[in-house]
Amino acid sequence: MVSLFTLSSISGPYDLRAEKSAIRHWTKQGSAWSSTNPRCAIQTPELLEKLEEKTQRNEENQSEKEQLSVRKIRTVSITLTGVLAGIYAISTFALGAVSYGVLNLRLSNILIGAAPMLGWPGVFGIALGVFLGNIGSPLGPIDLVSSIFSLMGLSAIHLLRGRSVLAGLTIYSIILTFWVSFEISYVYHLEYMSTFYAVLPGICVVTMGLAYLFYMGLVRTGLRRRVESVFK
Repeated sequence: MVSLFTLSSISGPYDLRAEKSAIRHWTKQGSAWSSTNPRCAIQTPELLEKLEEKTQRNEENQSEKEQLSVRKIRTVSITLTGVLAGIYAISTFALGAVSYGVLNLRLSNILIGAAPMLGWPGVFGIALGVFLGNIGSPLGPIDLVSSIFSLMGLSAIHLLRGRSVLAGLTIYSIILTFWVSFEISYVYHLEYMSTFYAVLPGICVVTMGLAYLFYMGLVRTGLRRRVESVFK
């Protein structure tokens, strides 16, 4: 590092007053010799101390911003999970017997179309809604287990969202059809394969049909960009 003292020792006698004046001049001008450019700065104790304080303040501000961002995302995620669970459960109760049984036209499954955009909060929110919605199921406590299979299918939708949302919805439909057919045939003592073929159309119409149309509608409204902006 070359200081004014080094230069003055070459050109003539050292002048302390001149060096102090030069420090004030270059600092005010914000040139390459100022504290904003530490590689070229005149390394006086005062300037080094100011530089360290400024760096520390910047680091503290950055840390605070990161903590606020994490708390924001956590709050939004919890809220979203609760809202989705509530909407799903209420709509399932409202539709009554149509949501259960062999027909299984659970229109609340249209909400699954939002899962590819809402991420894990959407996955857990809808799975929790399935659990709550099945509390009043005529199939009894066994239908509470459906939330586990819904969680599996929703996870597939989330993991495949970047490749094919329709493929994820198809996997969800197959998983749910296998399970719902089993529990209906078990409770009502029906033949499994005939029950499977009876349940499959209802689940596919809602999940692969209406839920996918709902997803495409949300894409066109620009919801994906809005959700991404919230989770930044």
